[in-house]
Amino acid sequence: MTRSPLPVCGPEGPLRAAPSTQGPSPVRAVLFDFGGTLFQMGTYADRIRTALQRPVGEREMDELLGGLEKGLADPDVVGAQRGRDVSSRAHRHAFTTWYASVRELAPHADTLYAQLQAPEHWVP
Repeated sequence: MTRSPLPVCGPEGPLRAAPSTQGPSPVRAVLFDFGGTLFQMGTYADRIRTALQRPVGEREMDELLGGLEKGLADPDVVGAQRGRDVSSRAHRHAFTTWYASVRELAPHADTLYAQLQAPEHWVP
């Protein structure tokens, strides 16, 4: 049986120990997940206030955020999430469908989505 030059790994690491004469394998690639790993988005409350371009009181904000929470179980929103990372069009559709599930946010769905691409809304 011919062994691969790369070690076979289980969930905790290589299955076989590397020979002591061999150093660690060189790094061949590094993958960084931008959203939610290296950078977080600003709070939904801040983003909603920016999109609405008006003051939003705590009670109204609680209702808007509650609507977004409820929207996560909406069948149309759930369906729109399938394959959202396979294209920019699918990604946009997934998020704007979710934002639009809240009646008061529906006219601002495109603005809320645009914030995902705006560096001023990214928090390292």
